Amino acid sequence: MNVALIGSGSWGTAVAGLAAARAERVTMWAHSEQTAAGINGEHRNPRYLVDYELPGNVVATTDLSQALDGADSIIFAVPSTHLRSVCHQAALFIAAGTPVLCLTKGIEPESGLLMSEVIASEIGNESRVAALSGPNHAEEICRGGLSAAVIASEDPQIGETFK
Repeated sequence: MNVALIGSGSWGTAVAGLAAARAERVTMWAHSEQTAAGINGEHRNPRYLVDYELPGNVVATTDLSQALDGADSIIFAVPSTHLRSVCHQAALFIAAGTPVLCLTKGIEPESGLLMSEVIASEIGNESRVAALSGPNHAEEICRGGLSAAVIASEDPQIGETFK
């Protein structure tokens, strides 16, 4: 399975490490060339969780189409203020049935939509969008600390994809 992880902040970096354990390849989309270069060259994010070494099957790019090319599943870990615009740009490169997981928390002020609903409104086929939530922190995930999370989705199979 190839996973596209859209976002390279602390949460995206931590989840990339988790996803890498079950995926053939995780391709992270980074807004910054410096971040992508650090992940590709040293397997570390130079801006977030700098001491966390990413597995060798995690790569990064600043090109959305490249990050999404061949993805069997997609994880969005983009800050809420940028989620709609990134999803709008990414929509062109996302196949209609590809399962999507939203890690972004919050409510869009203008619309009142949850972040998973923002994703669905931009990429379509809302039944394939799941949301992860729980009392967890990226730093604790990277250290292998105790954590909890739930995945909610309309379609149980979509939720199982990201289990």
